[in-house]
Amino acid sequence: MGLTSENVAERYGISRQDQDLFAAESHRRAARARQNGHFQKEIIPVDTFIQEVDRQGANIGDGPKNIRVTEDDGIRSSISLEALAKLKSPFKEGGASTAGNSSQISEGAAALVLMRRSIATALGLLDRIIEKYVLAKTVGCRPDEMGIGPALVIPALLGQLGLNNTDVDRWKSMKHLPTRASTVFVSWA
Repeated sequence: MGLTSENVAERYGISRQDQDLFAAESHRRAARARQNGHFQKEIIPVDTFIQEVDRQGANIGDGPKNIRVTEDDGIRSSISLEALAKLKSPFKEGGASTAGNSSQISEGAAALVLMRRSIATALGLLDRIIEKYVLAKTVGCRPDEMGIGPALVIPALLGQLGLNNTDVDRWKSMKHLPTRASTVFVSWA
């Protein structure tokens, strides 16, 4: 995926600076949304444990610690353009995609429950509805540009529904690599 991101950056003119700016703004907006409680309905608390380890993988401390996960820990609210600029690409010498402007490994980890509105009503879950499934569509793109799929499928879906991008209140793009999300949104400009 890293080389795919570099391919997209080169072919579509998305610079390192563009990616760093997009990443910093994305984290700033996510931090503000979290602070304002916009993710509370999306995240169900999960009890689990963590075991701290050192760089060699040896356990640190007295064993696993029980924790309750209540929010996304991938939001980097204090990220700065200066810090991002210091990072190198692990994918390509002089590349534009870095650990700072790409998502963490756990991006996209989720569970989802779909049901008819009538069933949600019967179960008393109407207040838990956060999304509405309307339509699915499949489009293709070059394998070495697989991250740009949303830039192709979203306009096709909107067209099929008779909508445009301003008819949608909130967009969520899985930004595994920054060029993916950047390409999607730049293509709409």
